[in-house]
Amino acid sequence: MKGAAAHTLACLRGDPAPVMVAGLVVAAALTGSFLGSTTLVEGRASALILAGSGARLALVGGLATLVTTHLDRLRQGRELERLATLPLSSLNLLAGLWLGWLPLGLVLACLAGGVALWLGASAPGLLIWTGSLAVEAGVVIALALFSGITLRRGVALAATLCLYAFARLSGLFLAVAHHRAEAAGLSWADPLLSGLALVVPRLDQFARSAWLSGLEGGATLPGFWTGLGLLAQGGGAVMLALVLGAWDLKRSVRA
Repeated sequence: MKGAAAHTLACLRGDPAPVMVAGLVVAAALTGSFLGSTTLVEGRASALILAGSGARLALVGGLATLVTTHLDRLRQGRELERLATLPLSSLNLLAGLWLGWLPLGLVLACLAGGVALWLGASAPGLLIWTGSLAVEAGVVIALALFSGITLRRGVALAATLCLYAFARLSGLFLAVAHHRAEAAGLSWADPLLSGLALVVPRLDQFARSAWLSGLEGGATLPGFWTGLGLLAQGGGAVMLALVLGAWDLKRSVRA
């Protein structure tokens, strides 16, 4: 596991792409802040909300692109096959790759938080937003590893973004399904949907940009147990993606 993580960090050390993604995160946040400040009502709150949304989207797209491109290079150079021959399980290999990419995700999340702080975000909401954005970055890295193990770069990137979009909209899908089941009188579907809500990663609950403006934006900050639940759900989503990716890697190596 440590060898795979060290290999990933060594590949990133001289690569200018992470710096470009960091610049993209800053540029997206500043652009969103400028657009939000031009609104006639609640300019500060709108600026912070658009800045947070822009930074989050740039972080997600940048990380997904970097991870899937890196895996595609490893596959083309036969390095992925050599890594698969190391004396460790496929799950440990995927976990090592994830750990190798995780520092970049944390740095980008902290960078986005620093820009939001410079723009005047409220302290309590900023800390929660930055922490949940870091967890979300870890989930995106795991989804990109799962998609990029066997799929080519363009297809893997599209699959990662589709999985992310589904997780981001999962709350809406569950609400619609609950409403339809209630209207149809399907009482048995309520506990089923409640159980499904615990399994499906609810990324719509992560890094809410309204937290950055605090009470001014009408935001309600999550409590301790809610935050702990989000952390557990993010960890579960990472583990599920890595387990499925390890199974796919083992199958592809045998083939």
